[in-house]
Amino acid sequence: MGFFGKKKEVEIEKNDESILKDELKTEVGSLQNEFRTKQEEMSEITEKIQSVKEEYDTTVSNLMSIKKNSIKKRWN
Repeated sequence: MGFFGKKKEVEIEKNDESILKDELKTEVGSLQNEFRTKQEEMSEITEKIQSVKEEYDTTVSNLMSIKKNSIKKRWN
């Protein structure tokens, strides 16, 4: 009778291990999806920042050009 009890314990431990492995796989998959989402969000934000920087540089350049022309007109 003792032999059957040990066999059941081993089976229970294997079942517990497989359950833990499945839970870990699920959690890892979830974390990978979250990481991909955050990476995509960061990429989009970086692109927006770059776009705003370019627009700012263009605007400042145009403003400086207008100011330069205005100063030239005053002196003439």
